[in-house]
Amino acid sequence: MKNGLKWIVVGLVAAGSVVSAAPQKPNVVVILADDLGWMDLVSYASRVKNVTPEACFYETPHLDRLAKQGMSFTQAYSAALCSPGRSALLTGLYPARFGFLTASGHMKGSYSSRNTTPPAGYHIHDRKKNTPEQTNPALGYIGAPFTYALQSGQAHDEYDALTIAEALKGYRSAMLGKWHLGALGTEGYQPKDHGFEELAYFDHGGSPYFDWQQKWNGKGEGSWKSGGKTGEDLGIEYLTDDLTERAVRFIRECDKNKEPFFLYFAQFAVHSPREAKPEDIAYFENKPTRGWNGHSMPEYAGVLRGLDNSVGRVVDELNKLGIAENTLIIFMSDNGGINRENATSNLPLREGKGKLYDGGVRVPFIAYWPGQINGGSKCEIPIGVEDIFPTLLSVAGQADDLKNLDVDGRSILPLLKDPENKAKQYTRDTFFWHKAGGGLDKKGNYSPTRTAVRKGDYKLMFDEQGYLELYNLAQDIEEKNDLSEKMPEKTTELFKLLDEMIDEVVPMKYQRRPNPLYDPEANAKSKVSPYRNLRNLPIPTVAKPVSKPKTVKAAPASKVRIWAKGKPQQKDGSFVKMFVNPKGKTIVTLRQADGSEVNISHKVMTAEDLAYLESISAQATK
Repeated sequence: MKNGLKWIVVGLVAAGSVVSAAPQKPNVVVILADDLGWMDLVSYASRVKNVTPEACFYETPHLDRLAKQGMSFTQAYSAALCSPGRSALLTGLYPARFGFLTASGHMKGSYSSRNTTPPAGYHIHDRKKNTPEQTNPALGYIGAPFTYALQSGQAHDEYDALTIAEALKGYRSAMLGKWHLGALGTEGYQPKDHGFEELAYFDHGGSPYFDWQQKWNGKGEGSWKSGGKTGEDLGIEYLTDDLTERAVRFIRECDKNKEPFFLYFAQFAVHSPREAKPEDIAYFENKPTRGWNGHSMPEYAGVLRGLDNSVGRVVDELNKLGIAENTLIIFMSDNGGINRENATSNLPLREGKGKLYDGGVRVPFIAYWPGQINGGSKCEIPIGVEDIFPTLLSVAGQADDLKNLDVDGRSILPLLKDPENKAKQYTRDTFFWHKAGGGLDKKGNYSPTRTAVRKGDYKLMFDEQGYLELYNLAQDIEEKNDLSEKMPEKTTELFKLLDEMIDEVVPMKYQRRPNPLYDPEANAKSKVSPYRNLRNLPIPTVAKPVSKPKTVKAAPASKVRIWAKGKPQQKDGSFVKMFVNPKGKTIVTLRQADGSEVNISHKVMTAEDLAYLESISAQATK
């Protein structure tokens, strides 16, 4: 298993020729949008739908200019959610290697937030692990724990994840905006602990766009209680504009001091609560093209306009200072757009944020570097967010360092000169995702845990209830035609690869385990398909303190403490017997005052509860 400290990259010989022409180390700006969909940029949407920009509802003139003067990647991938995508960007590793299987929760969930000591092998920033008894019996697997923080070499950490900021030599590296990698403000896991100068940031999944300062300074309430740093008060009332001003000031200072810089600029736009400026809302409310391709929310369009203006201002500042030709800008989104009525639509891509269909993981990606990239060029080679780490080290002239490291990504630097990859110097052809699902809720809605792998044109998806889907993305961008039954050999080939990658990438403690209390009868009553153990995983056993029926003499009538309907209650009657049935339920028989007997059952009983019943059972037999 990779340990987060070493990477290997091949095919980077040409990288040096691209960098050598620069008089000094190139600057790098990575602008990360939040929840921005693949079809939200007009330059992408108009090309895919073959319409004029004027036909679209959203307006992104500055990003369209960036694409016109840079290179657009049509098959760029990230993770399905915020935190995993950010972890992959900064480390070059699949996020599952660190236990990032979902976004850091907005509410309490980690051992740290619960003031609980984690069991051996787990960390204060891990979410509490589930047990068979806590798992819905209709599911054949137990939901695994996951992490809320990127390990930074603290005393209880297994390792210190190497980030771009720590790997770059001779750079001033700064972080600005959304962090979301520190378990909601947990000390020891903030940007400064990963090599960044902290300009202003909030360790949370979202932020208000107005009046955000108190929440960022740790004075928020409920789900907003987190950690961050606002920086000096600039007197700017809109968050996107405030962050942009800080980015521009940082760039000016570095240029003045002749310092090569790496700016990780993670905007909150277009994440909820999507508070746009009133004038932008009014403009989009009345725009005639409202509703095109499912794009109809004025607030979303307004927040996107703010993001677009931000990118335009950063580019203009680089040109004004005369350093644009020595600065690489990478613009992308952390995951796919939220595919619903009050957000956006990713059509023709299927689904959106939180899903492993392409609508959830395929993102807009633009590289801009005047003099090094042909303007208006397009690359249709699949790439991944893990590629940014090795790319930036190569840009900085540190390609040799990659020989002693071991990343999942590969440098895309060769593609900037050879977008069709004719020289085959970009060697990656496999992409892997592993995401925790929400299981089965009380309403019967099922959100499966999924794993996916793409190799070449084919993508296989695995629902851990035991079901497979296979798509040829070159012929079926909408992922409508499941080929798993029509192409059994290809399905088997990719499932073998997927199975191996789960074991190689995902630490065992973060993997799903078969549920020993799986109940086909409960399954049949739910909306979930029957469990199939396709990975042939061993089914763990559950110790039962009482293994066979035990009949005892009736005890004198009294109130017996029993667990009816899942809650501790006092029941009138005398204890008769108890036993554990084959489905794991504890059955207790009581004799009521009228002489009749009643059976009370419950699926889950703690060792203490069972010990209590054992004790009164022993008393009844005396």
